[in-house]
Amino acid sequence: MTDSRIGMTFHFTPAPQSRDDSQAPRGGLGSQVLPVAELGDDFAGDPEDGSQYLFLVRREAATHAKVVRVENPYAGSEAASTPVQAAPASRPSVAWREAFVRNFEAARQRMLTAPIHSMPPVDPGLLPSARDEGAWRVFINGKRSKAVKVAAPTAMNDLEAAKAAILASLDLDAPEYEPEPATIPAPAPPPAATEAPAPAPTPEYERLPQLPSPALLVAIPSPTLMHLLSHFNDWFLERIEAYEDKINFVPSTIFAPPAVRRKAGAGVAAKAKPVTAPPLPKATTKAPVAPRPPLPTAHESHWILSSLTRLEQLLDGDDLASLRQLAKTLVSMAEASDAAREKRVASAATGGRSMKERLEDEEEAEGRARCWMVVAAIAGVWAQGDLWDSSL
Repeated sequence: MTDSRIGMTFHFTPAPQSRDDSQAPRGGLGSQVLPVAELGDDFAGDPEDGSQYLFLVRREAATHAKVVRVENPYAGSEAASTPVQAAPASRPSVAWREAFVRNFEAARQRMLTAPIHSMPPVDPGLLPSARDEGAWRVFINGKRSKAVKVAAPTAMNDLEAAKAAILASLDLDAPEYEPEPATIPAPAPPPAATEAPAPAPTPEYERLPQLPSPALLVAIPSPTLMHLLSHFNDWFLERIEAYEDKINFVPSTIFAPPAVRRKAGAGVAAKAKPVTAPPLPKATTKAPVAPRPPLPTAHESHWILSSLTRLEQLLDGDDLASLRQLAKTLVSMAEASDAAREKRVASAATGGRSMKERLEDEEEAEGRARCWMVVAAIAGVWAQGDLWDSSL
């Protein structure tokens, strides 16, 4: 084509077609970088250089399918050979887990969509620091007041009056004359019931325990809630350690009374002159009752579940690990309680159980249920289903 305005001629020729349609395009995945020899399809010799080798590789690859599917030889026998492991009797059933997780997720949705502006404001200065474990312990559980013993004022006055009368009757500095007999005043009659001052009621708590109200939960930041859940795990671990120290305690023999200790040469003297000891009386005291394993209280479980309703759905690795550790601690507490219950049932097969022991068994069963509630919430909402594996 000739352009009369600039006096130049342009020739347009179509680009040559590719030698092989199977050749990979340039500029994308599988693009050709190294040179490929152009040989005939009937070439059957050995490659002399890299370009001929690449030609043979491309020619062989063109004869195979791009996607190959192989049947799994173990697909049918895997389900038949692997037995379905049933959940232990001490753990809740699958139906209970699913029902609880549905209800808990509904509670989370209500808490996350609650109208914050309609809640009473909470002063942020009342909340402890996120890492102050002791302050959070007092904030949640309260602080009990120390009992102060106050003596009755009337009894104290009568005692002082009797002392004064006895001291007045002792006249040791005047031996020349005989002292007059001192008269001890008769004790005053007790005041009437209406005149006795009523004792001031001593408060049970210096600081009252805090309930996890919706307004209070909204005021606590999400990172602080994560620290609070970690504090609960530390408190439970402290109780487990104290419980293990009690059940593994072995009294030392160095504090035995002298009558029990064996003196040097006592065995030789016993052989030379045998002495028949009187029979020991049968012990009438009962065996010490083994302590019960620790379990979370209803107040603590209320705080944990309420905090989980405000916790974010997406957590980083460290926060998720802390949440899993709390669940594993509660699993160990529930299983230890169930094992202790089985021992008590086996030991009580010969005799009955008192009403107090039955009430304690019911409270312990409620504590185990609270443990499984927290575990079900963590495993269901944050997709940690492997927590139900009894081998962990």
